[in-house]
Amino acid sequence: MANNTEHNAAVCERYLRFVIEIEYTGNYYYTIWGTDHTSPEEEDKMLVDEEGQFLLFKTIDAAIAYVKEQKDLFDRERFDGWLKEINLPLTPHMGIDLDLLQDEEIDISTEESFEELINTQNFVSDYAHQSGDEYLMDLFYEHPLETLFDLYIDTYLEEGTEAPPIPKGLEEDAVPKLNEVYDLIAKKIKIM
Repeated sequence: MANNTEHNAAVCERYLRFVIEIEYTGNYYYTIWGTDHTSPEEEDKMLVDEEGQFLLFKTIDAAIAYVKEQKDLFDRERFDGWLKEINLPLTPHMGIDLDLLQDEEIDISTEESFEELINTQNFVSDYAHQSGDEYLMDLFYEHPLETLFDLYIDTYLEEGTEAPPIPKGLEEDAVPKLNEVYDLIAKKIKIM
């Protein structure tokens, strides 16, 4: 199993295709996320249907079966290479907890809890860009969500700098915006 896991990790990195486990409404679903090398900005994208609905699958196998049968996926050539080289079963590359966007409080007290929030925020932002949802995109580029992202970068990714203090009220200001993001994305999810 370890060799299969290492092999699949290398294949996923080569083709930039990753199985993502999504927690939504207390359940776990799966999607495939990756980089579209055919787009000018090489955007990160996930599986969507022709109406732009964000597709979540009940099993990894169902997500892979969908990818195999769809001809109009972003960067189809990389999907084909990925499908030829992966060995089943696959394990998720990472988890995204959409449910934390609807929480009444956020926790940014540890690097792990902050990273979980930022990963979720970035993932939903990728969907907003892919779908062209200007309103959803704008939410990420305004205070307090942009401030949260900048604070994470300054605290955990900038080497040699002292972590800045958390601005007073940032967590409380962010909760209603994150709740709004959750409400918007929930309307765009399709369970397969």
